[in-house]
Amino acid sequence: KITRTTAKDELERLLQRIPDRKEPCQVVFYYGGHGKPRGFCMDDGLFRYRDIVELMETYLRKGDSAWFLVDCCYSGNFCTFLQQQEAETGHQLKGSYCCIMSTTHDEEAGGDEWCLPGAFVSVMEGNLPSKDNTNNHVDGNGMTVHATIAEAISFMADRHALVKMDRMTAFVSGPSISPHDSFPFVISASSDSTEPPGKSLAKSIKKFLRGSSTINESSLVPQIEPFDLNEGDIVFAKWRGGRPTNDSEVYLLPTWYRATVLNAIGENNLARVQFEHPTPPIAWEYEVDMNDITHELNFNYRYFNDTPSGIQRNQRRMAKCGKYVDYSVACSTRAYGLWADEDVLYEAIVISDRDIQWKGINKNHFEKKYTGIVGPYVLVEWIDDEEWTIVPLCHLFIPKDSLDTVPTATELRARAKIMTEQETILSRSPMECLLQSFHSAGKKLVPAESFPSSAHLSCFW
Repeated sequence: KITRTTAKDELERLLQRIPDRKEPCQVVFYYGGHGKPRGFCMDDGLFRYRDIVELMETYLRKGDSAWFLVDCCYSGNFCTFLQQQEAETGHQLKGSYCCIMSTTHDEEAGGDEWCLPGAFVSVMEGNLPSKDNTNNHVDGNGMTVHATIAEAISFMADRHALVKMDRMTAFVSGPSISPHDSFPFVISASSDSTEPPGKSLAKSIKKFLRGSSTINESSLVPQIEPFDLNEGDIVFAKWRGGRPTNDSEVYLLPTWYRATVLNAIGENNLARVQFEHPTPPIAWEYEVDMNDITHELNFNYRYFNDTPSGIQRNQRRMAKCGKYVDYSVACSTRAYGLWADEDVLYEAIVISDRDIQWKGINKNHFEKKYTGIVGPYVLVEWIDDEEWTIVPLCHLFIPKDSLDTVPTATELRARAKIMTEQETILSRSPMECLLQSFHSAGKKLVPAESFPSSAHLSCFW
């Protein structure tokens, strides 16, 4: 049984083994298992990201670096806690960090394969494709040049996209790790003295991660097939790395992002798209090669794929009461909410419908809870006690950015009253409520006959 205390004690014990040294050290941390937006799932609760970052900062010194391979649902949230720690303390973190996370902040990990460790080992072994189809890049003098960190992350992001249809996320922070630095854990086939200094550590990492990887190389999709693009299409596009705008202070690593097509394919097989970076929120336009655009990276289980037992039944119960779950608010979104009649706002975080114990909800729950408040509801977890609930969207305040002023409970309750009156006037039928929920998840109804061999269907979701 692995408890939060056990996990924390073990991590601290390992950090305490870092000797008193003059040279900077590198720490590699790997977690593969279940995760939630705020931490790793232990047998007795969450091992919070915040606690891990605080522990690392206790033992790391200036010049040290830590590599985090986070392989779980909602793992993209991990780097947000590094950013928060830096913002709250008002100064740069002691350690430098490279975080490679198998999913975005609001998506669950798809499939049963453990792709992250296998991709990391491939980079260690130099198995990156290059223009010369060799294992490493070769400069003009014929000398081997190991891949940069940015190139390594680009390869790993593509591997995740092709194997698992997941959008890997990555983040670097601190002066000791730069995207343009050489990847430090390369294991060469030779045994000469020109190998990187991290070879000894790299061998230990490789041995561990090899045992964690379950990827079957034959399962790789050879390439993403091209398709016709239309203006306004929501797609997934590959950002090749760099600062999104000239005045931006943020370097975004080469991974896949959600994007909107602004102009269809033009000259040189390029399409202009608007990228969307979730945290911090950044939107920018760029011309992308058609081979770097796909519709297929959409395996987000919270949007009615592989739905948990009981959700369909409870969705119908909600619809009969004029209520529905609004999925347009992304998982991991931070909010402030009203609870019952208390004159106070509580901090909350939006969660997935897979985090709700649907089976335990009484059949009369939605009739008695929030009587008279119809319309959209949101699934949240209260930060203070980690208890989940389903609250009316009008009872939540969702800040647009850090400068957005949080209202008082009285002000939010007044706004909620107005929104409730507006929703009551709409008076949606149960079917309309269900359709609203599906629409909020980005789904729509289309004629079945528009799909080949599906004319026998009455509708197609």
